Amino acid sequence: MNRRTDQKTAELVDIAVLTRAAFQQHAAQRYAGEAGLPDSLTQEIFSRPPGKIRKPSAAVYDGAIPDRRRAARG
Repeated sequence: MNRRTDQKTAELVDIAVLTRAAFQQHAAQRYAGEAGLPDSLTQEIFSRPPGKIRKPSAAVYDGAIPDRRRAARG
């Protein structure tokens, strides 16, 4: 997967998790299916308790394009 695909998937998962919090799991599963998330990923995410799902802010990629030159300089 490339970064764009990963970011889109992360956004769709976030929306599905928020949908579960607001409307129950059946609505979230319906949304995830309509959004095109793989069933295996949906089942993995929804098998976790709500407090055990990683927050979007904990993701390594936060939408900013990393400057690889700074990392190389050390």
